[in-house]
Amino acid sequence: VCLSQDCMIETGNHDWSKRSFDLRVGDVHVEDGAWAAVRSLILPGARLASHSVLTAGSTLAGDTEEYGVYTGTPAKRVKERQVK
Repeated sequence: VCLSQDCMIETGNHDWSKRSFDLRVGDVHVEDGAWAAVRSLILPGARLASHSVLTAGSTLAGDTEEYGVYTGTPAKRVKERQVK
């Protein structure tokens, strides 16, 4: 697993749809060969699949697919990672 020093992985968040802002927690899975770039954010319950990339400043709230490149907030797949 290769992660930038400045990426954030959150395992808890508050449910802003409830008046009491209940705490929600969830596991985060970062698989082998995946990379999260600087200032990216991985939220509770997300999975960064094997060899996928989360680009700088992106927010991941769900699952990625292997070898996918994801960007944006929320992160969307933009292309296939080509490994040489």
